[in-house]
Amino acid sequence: MCHCCGGKTISIVYTEGGTDAGTFEEQWQCSECNAKGWIKGNAGDDPTQWQHKGALFR
Repeated sequence: MCHCCGGKTISIVYTEGGTDAGTFEEQWQCSECNAKGWIKGNAGDDPTQWQHKGALFR
């Protein structure tokens, strides 16, 4: 869910790195207000440990 407009239609626009193991980086965007956000982390870690940045995840 977008933290800028409350929209529920967010999609991934870029991804790099591991999906099961290793580090990764993803960029997400809201289709309603175009807010962007980034997620970085280690695929093997709990998602609560991943870094969330940008307006989409405020």
